[in-house]
Amino acid sequence: MSTARVAGPVKIVGSGLIGTSIGLALTQAGVQVLVSDSSPAVQDLAVDFGAGEVFKDGQNPELVIVCVPPDVTASVIAQQLELHPKATVTDVASVKATILSKLESSGADLSRYV
Repeated sequence: MSTARVAGPVKIVGSGLIGTSIGLALTQAGVQVLVSDSSPAVQDLAVDFGAGEVFKDGQNPELVIVCVPPDVTASVIAQQLELHPKATVTDVASVKATILSKLESSGADLSRYV
C-alpha cells in the first residue's frame, strides 16, 4: 500500500472529539495541523492535547477537513472553499446527500470538494 503525504498544512475546522482525534493522528504522523473552532475554549483544549496549533488568518492550508455538526456542514464547507481558494476541502459528516444538495444550491465552486 502506498502512503500519500500532504505537502502543506492541514486545517481542521471543528475541534470536538472527531476533529481533535484527526488532528492528533496527523500531528503524530508529522503533518502540520491548524485548528479552528467557533469556541475558543474547545479550540484551546484541542491545542493543549497536541492536536495542532491555532489557525491564524493568512495561513494557507493544502487540505481543510470540516468536522462540524451536519446541520452546519454545508455552510462551513462553502465558507472554507471561498476562504482557501487553493485548498482541497472535505468533511467527516455522516450524511452526504443533504450536504451536497445544499452546496449545489449555494453556488459554491465544488471542484475542490471531496
